[in-house]
Order: sequence, then C-alpha cells, then structure tokens
Amino acid sequence: MKMLSSKITLIALCTAHLAFAALALASEATVIKRADQLRSRYDYIIVGGGTSGLVVANRLTEDSSTTVLVLEAGEFDDGSDEFIVPGYMGKTLGSSFDWQVPSVPGEVLTSSDIKIPLGKVVGGSSALNFMIFDRGAPADYNAWESLGNIGWNWSNLLSYFKKSETFTPPLTSQVTDFDMTYDSSSHGASGPIHASFPPLIYPQTKNFVQGMNSLGIPTSHDQATSAIGVYYHASSIDPLTITRSFAKTAYHDPASKRSNYHLLPSSHVTKILLTRSSTPRAYGVSYRHLNRDIVVLARKEVILAAGAVHTPQILQLTGIGPSTLLRNLKIPLTVDLPGVGENFQDHPSVQIPYTFKNVFTPDSWSFNDILIATSGNALSFLPTSWYSPNTSSIIAAGRGQEGTWLSPLTAPEVTAGFMKQRELLLSLWDSEDAATMEVATFSMTQFQGPSLVISLQHPLSRGRIMVTSKDPYASPAVDFRAFTNPLDMELMIDGFLFMRKFLQTSSMMELQPEEALEIRGLETREEIRQWLRSNARPSFSHVCCTASMGQREEGGVVDSELKVWGTKGLRIVDASVMPLVPSAHLQATVYAVAERAADLIKGIL
Repeated sequence: MKMLSSKITLIALCTAHLAFAALALASEATVIKRADQLRSRYDYIIVGGGTSGLVVANRLTEDSSTTVLVLEAGEFDDGSDEFIVPGYMGKTLGSSFDWQVPSVPGEVLTSSDIKIPLGKVVGGSSALNFMIFDRGAPADYNAWESLGNIGWNWSNLLSYFKKSETFTPPLTSQVTDFDMTYDSSSHGASGPIHASFPPLIYPQTKNFVQGMNSLGIPTSHDQATSAIGVYYHASSIDPLTITRSFAKTAYHDPASKRSNYHLLPSSHVTKILLTRSSTPRAYGVSYRHLNRDIVVLARKEVILAAGAVHTPQILQLTGIGPSTLLRNLKIPLTVDLPGVGENFQDHPSVQIPYTFKNVFTPDSWSFNDILIATSGNALSFLPTSWYSPNTSSIIAAGRGQEGTWLSPLTAPEVTAGFMKQRELLLSLWDSEDAATMEVATFSMTQFQGPSLVISLQHPLSRGRIMVTSKDPYASPAVDFRAFTNPLDMELMIDGFLFMRKFLQTSSMMELQPEEALEIRGLETREEIRQWLRSNARPSFSHVCCTASMGQREEGGVVDSELKVWGTKGLRIVDASVMPLVPSAHLQATVYAVAERAADLIKGIL
C-alpha cells in the first residue's frame, strides 16, 4: 500500500513538472521581454499582474479587438517545488518574489518589524499564499451594498464566485472517513481556478471538527453558501497534477496565446498620467523598466490592480489623495480624495502555543505523500455569541462609544463613512449570520509542528497607508493600528478563552494537548490582554479596503462601477475596493470581485 501510494504521488509530481514546463515555454514565448517591443498605445493598461489584474486582462482580451497591456513589477516564478507543491506552501515567503512591505510600530501591539507578505511575481499573492479557497458568509457581502454600493451583494457575487472556479468534490473515501459534505450547485464547474481537496488529509483534522461539534458548533453542509460553523475547506489545487492553481496558470497562460494581450514583467509603475482639466482623465502611465523611465498610453482606461498597499501609494504619488498629506510632501494635488489609503483592514491574529503529544503522520505515507497533503483542511468561523459570554455587554459598549478611535489625522469624510460602518458592524457582531472569529488549524503533525490560530473578523479598528515621500520606490507608511478600538481586544480575549475550552473537549484531549509555559499561568483578562499585546500580529496577510467603494462624501474612493471619484478613465479592481473585510481568507473573494469588475468594464452590467 505504501509503495503504491508513493508511486501515485511520484507520477503526480512528475506530471506536474512536465505540465509546468510546457506552460512556461508557452507563456515565455509570447510575453514581452523589452519595452521597445510594446505598442505605443493600448485600449487598457492594467497596473499589476497579480490575482485581480490577470483576471481582468484575460477577460478583456477575450474580445480580439481589445488590446491590453499588463505591467508587473515582479518577474515570472521559477516553477520550483516551493511554488507549486502544496506541502511546500509558505516557502517562498521572504524570498525575492515577496515585497516584504514593512509596517510602522503599533500603538497597542508591542511586536515590531512586522512585514506584509505580498506577491512580487506574475500571479501576485496567489502564487505565494496558503491556497485556502473559501468564501465569506452572504451577510458579509450584503453589508457592502448596505453601505450604498449598489449591486455589490451576495446574490450578484455568487455567479462570479462560480465563474472563477472549477470545483472537484472530495474523494468518496474522504466523504466516508471524514463525514464530509458538499453542494455542487454552489460551485463553479468550468472556471479557470481549480478548487479541490488534497488526496490525503491528516487524520487528526477530524478531531478538530468533532471538538467544535461537541461545543455546539455545527458543521456547515458547504461553506460556499454557508460559511458559518466548522467545515472542511477546499484549496486552490489542480486535482490532476496536485499542484497550486493560481492566477498565472489559470488566467495569464491562456491569455498569453492572444496577440492582443501583452505583459511586461519587471515594470514598476511610478505614476498615472492625467489630463489637466476640471475632471482629469487617465491617459497612460509612467513606469521604470531595466533602468529606463518609459511612458505608455491608454485609449480607454488605466486599471489599477496593484493591491491594497501599492494601489493607494500610486494614487497618492499621482496627486490623488488627502490634500494635506500631498501638500506637505509637495506632491501637486490633482484630486482631493481623503479616503485614499484610509479604511485599512486586515484580520489580526495570534498563534496559540500548544504542543500535542498524540498527533501523527500515518505510517503508510511517504515523504512525497506528506508534500502533497496541505497542512490544514478545516476552519471554524464563529458568530460572537458562539464563543463570547460577553456578547451583549460588548455590543452595548460599542453602541455607546463616543469616540471613533480613528487616527487624529482622519478627515471628516472618512469619519462619516466609518460611523456608518460601525453601526453596521455592530449589527453583524450581534448576529448569527456573520462570524467575528476564525479558529484555524495548521500543521497538526509531528512533521511540521502543531499550530492553532485565532483571527478576529470584522474589526472596528482602522489603519492607514500613506506615502512619506515622492520616491516611488520607497515603501509607504503601513500603519495597521490593530486593536486601537479596545472592543477588538475584548473579543480577542474571549477567543483565547474559547480556545482553552475547545482544547479540553474529549476529541481534542485525544491528541494530548499541552499549553506552553508562557500561557499556562494566564488567568485574568488583564494577563491575557498583556500576552496578546506582545504576541498577536496585526495581520493574517488579508490586507484590503484602502481605496474602498463608497460615496465620496463618506470617504469612498471608487463608485459602484469601481471608477475613481473625480476622474475619468481610471478604475480599481483589487482588494483595496472592498469597503469591509469579509470573514474569510481573501483569495476567492478577490477572484470574484475581479470577475465582476471585468464585466463592469465591458459594459455588460
């Protein structure tokens, strides 16, 4: 049995390398190598060849008469195991393919030198992430429309979640052994991105699910339409090759065969070119390639897909952003748009230090088997009342807050938008239709070491991302401001205490959990608070919302068609347009947003 399993795995890995080699040759043969090979003008210029940018480029070039140029600051990945083999996920973080954007010291958290992992590679963060492919609850997306963003709701986004996905159900043996359920009608059957389950799942993952069930946490039949409770999640894995499915393989490679599609790597966009008029129009971009400053023009639109850190940076360097900031830096003001770089959100998280004496890798598994098994396949997303005994008092405190806990530099328009958000978020905190805490299990094996993580969803705290100079190559000031609203910390403390209760369930006790010495003596809320201040991280690498949809007078940067307020011919299609971070890992949502953005640009909607 072990020999057969190893042979199957080896064949899969060999098939994967052959497939990737063929795809690499196909895409490298058509990609533009030098700027002098480009046209002087394209219908659309897309800034950023990451997750969202490649989706939009692919969809726009389906029309052979439409020309598209993608400018990507990074290079192509090298096709190594570290990129494509599920068991090696995370190995490329901190490499030359990672922006490693630094952040400024926090006001509450004492941890320093926090860097944001962002893909600096064709495919963006979809080439680096942990491949979790889940959606938020319907209430997460309906909240976007409740803030005034017409058309951005669960019902409309569902078709785009499906459009981006080809879903492969779990194996029959997995359905039986792990009691897994799914609803194929909730998924896509012919989309570019594969969503599947690894052929091997660690047995102790079942303990995680059963432990949650014993506390009254139900198992979702399929998180694709009901992302509340505990569930087994799909990953962005091609089930044929058992390798990473991501934006490059799924969207770029098919588009690269089209003569109307061009992508130039190693191209750092420094500025959007705008006409001098009362409503300036974007007509091109300036970028640096191979130590040359170059201009390329757009007939129809410039589309920003540089991500939630670099999109607001490019806007601000162009003169679109908070007037006070730009004047202080002597950047000529083109459009006073105070929301640019504001409303910054993520999922602050902490790893709970436990060891498990009775976790194992099956004896029948080979080393190759371990490499194709992802390190975690179950998640739990919990409404507040499911883990916090203090739900009523916390929500009452939120509704009674007199201050906003925003930065003192926040403009009145942004404050007005946040006040609407806070009212809506508190209603989500008080609902069983939306989660405010994620509990994740990663690497519960002797091979990789156990890890349990809790992550706050729908925080009230807001960060900001602002340039500090005119230098387009300098990182902006990334200020998470995590837990600046004290109610976020109260929920995190309750999440910590819930984890202790969870680990004492009979199912989890079978794994013989043991608290690390550093948390064993923590009893009071104040003791836990101080530990969290030292050990929590402000991010789960889910950065978003820094150029959000919304009314201009409420700090919005784009309208419901993703057009930048006060301009013409300029749109944003990446995670920065989300007004509220959903209770989910962001990959699947970014694909869906970009798919819908492409239809908006085409005029289909």
